[in-house]
Amino acid sequence: LEITPKSIQLHNALKYRSNVPMLLVAGNEQAGVDPGILSVSDRLIYLPMYGSKTSLNIAVAVGIAASMLLTPSCV
Repeated sequence: LEITPKSIQLHNALKYRSNVPMLLVAGNEQAGVDPGILSVSDRLIYLPMYGSKTSLNIAVAVGIAASMLLTPSCV
């Protein structure tokens, strides 16, 4: 979960779900995900946000992403 120029919205990432194991990496709320991890990642996703805030509490963000990625009917 990281906003970068190459990141796609979580809703768009749901279209690419498969039976291949997935690792969800979430970074520190201040520093984000380590650039070395970003460089070896197959797909970068972010949670779209509206309004003036630019980040969510990391526990909330991971909960939202995991719930959506693990729910078969969530598209």
